[in-house]
Parts: sequence; structure tokens; C-alpha cells
Amino acid sequence: MITTICFAVDSSLGKLCKWLRILGFDTILEDDFSASRRTALAKEGRCLLTRITALKNSPHDGRLIFIRANDPFEQLGQVITETGISIADVDLFSRCIRCNRTLSGVDRALVLNRVPDYIAETVDNFHQCAECGRIYWHGSHGNRMRRRVAQLFGLSDDNPSRQRMGDAEPG
Repeated sequence: MITTICFAVDSSLGKLCKWLRILGFDTILEDDFSASRRTALAKEGRCLLTRITALKNSPHDGRLIFIRANDPFEQLGQVITETGISIADVDLFSRCIRCNRTLSGVDRALVLNRVPDYIAETVDNFHQCAECGRIYWHGSHGNRMRRRVAQLFGLSDDNPSRQRMGDAEPG
């Protein structure tokens, strides 16, 4: 099991990167998987996720996972299994899916002119990325994402553990 849960994902795994961020994990998309860069990323405590077949059997310190599946949810399931991630490790919707920064609550009045009218009229709580400025709020697509995450961890819809999952999702 990995104690510090953060990742470096090769550029062919963009959807996996997005879903790891949705789960709240510090995840960078990396174009350079050279030996020296892999060493530097490992020193940062990052688990390396790749589909680069040349790396499949390369020597590494055990923090490289070769992703076998094409489907992003199968990939995510593999990462969860091989790293020992549990639902307690998840901080759903706490990171920007675009730039990986932690989200912060933002005053509603500051974002009303930047969200659709219906959202401005019906939503009270917003989060924003300090890096890229993207705004997030609770919406129906978040419920679908929560169901997917619950499935990944074998949780039912009425399981109290689901309440731990966050309240801001991409808007």
C-alpha cells in the first residue's frame, strides 16, 4: 500500500488523470517518462501510472503501475486495487480537474456573473480553483459521478460512507 497517495500519469491516460483528480488525488499529467524524470517523480512520492509498454518490465522502485485496460473505470479500478486506496482516502471533488489545484469555497456573489442563470438562481455554494479560476458547484452530474465512485468501492446507494464524498463538482 502506498502511504502518500499522489500520482504522475503518462499523457495517454488523460481520462484516468481526470478521475483521480475527481477522487481528490494530487495527479499530474506527465509527457516525460524518461529514466531521470521517473526517478525525480518517485522522489516526490508519486506513483507512476503508464501504458508505455517499454516501461512494463523496466526496473523501478515498485511505484510504477502498468495500466492494462483501455476503459478509464477499469483503469481506475486497477489503480485502487494495486495501491490499496480505500473510500477513506477519497476526498471527492476537492481538486480542480483541469489544473490539479485544491479548490476553495468562494462567495456566491463573486461568481454569479460567471455561471449560467439557472445555476445562479438555484445554487448557494460554489468552489473555485485559485490557479485557473474554474468554478464548481453541486449538480446532477455529480450524483452520477458519486454512483460511479460508489460502484468502484462496492458501496450501495444507502451506505453512510457515501456521505463522506464531497459537495463541489465541475460546473
